[in-house]
Amino acid sequence: MSLDVYVMPMWQFKAGDVESAVQQLLGGQSKVITPQGIFSPQRIKSLFARRKAKQQVRQIVAEAEKELKTTIEWQDEGDVVHSQQASWGFEALRAYAKWLDLQDHLPTFDDPPEDNFYKHPATVWDGEPRNFRFSHIIDHSCHSGYYVPCRFDRVVFVEPFQSFGKFTFYHSFGSSYALADQLRTIEPHIPSDKDSSISESTRELITAGFETLREFSAKSLEHKLPIVFWG
Repeated sequence: MSLDVYVMPMWQFKAGDVESAVQQLLGGQSKVITPQGIFSPQRIKSLFARRKAKQQVRQIVAEAEKELKTTIEWQDEGDVVHSQQASWGFEALRAYAKWLDLQDHLPTFDDPPEDNFYKHPATVWDGEPRNFRFSHIIDHSCHSGYYVPCRFDRVVFVEPFQSFGKFTFYHSFGSSYALADQLRTIEPHIPSDKDSSISESTRELITAGFETLREFSAKSLEHKLPIVFWG
């Protein structure tokens, strides 16, 4: 499944005025696989589309504000300042970030069953409630949703949508500031090439996820624009 990540105005993304990393490389339209189906996004620049997109953003913000009980504001204007296809995904990093606070139950970070980090023991662990240090990495899907350049302390879930005919899913909504803070805190724990306790393939996935999120969070805060995941 394809995964594109952008730093850009959210309304512009909602209006469809964006090219995936593959489209930019090939100079044409590419098909994108989403939970809603397979389609080729078209550039839409009409005034109607702009108004509709901005209304969608206002609705997303209203949902988040209701859940967080705080005001969320940013200047949602500018260019697409960064984009990348992140085919490796962020599941390994998210599982590893959770495992760091579960070592009393899981002494080692092993490769996941069937090479699927959604099935990793850390990912599926559902023991007694505890405060995880890296909740902005763990709780965000890093696949469908946003990090916005505003300060708040937890990830919430917005924009419910139906998929597979009957299941309801949500888009993750987090803070670029909280993400950047947690990435700085987790950095000393990212395994190096000298760490033989974790397999090489898993180390590479964790590192790729970490470095990509660090780059995008820095761009988001530099330009005061959201990170958008389109998978």
